[in-house]
Amino acid sequence: MTEKTTVWVLEREDGLRKTSDQVHWIEFDDSERGVAAHKNPGIGRSCLLGQIGPFFTWQTTVVTDILEESENLVKFTTKNSAYTLRQIEIETWKKEQE
Repeated sequence: MTEKTTVWVLEREDGLRKTSDQVHWIEFDDSERGVAAHKNPGIGRSCLLGQIGPFFTWQTTVVTDILEESENLVKFTTKNSAYTLRQIEIETWKKEQE
């Protein structure tokens, strides 16, 4: 088993910060039930940090706009907030915590 070397950091405009080694983009049906998990963001999907299940780290409301997207960065807005999601090296993350 290989050790993870990166972590996902989700930052909300008000300073809230959540971290996980996993990120999923959840698609919903018309009844607002999650029906599929995707690797890529999309309008109408919500960002879920952590494992899919009852013990995830954080879940946003649905994405209303994607402002910027690259391999290791997504800036997006939801119904309620603006977020930046970035994938960084664990060592860089540790230094940011000091």
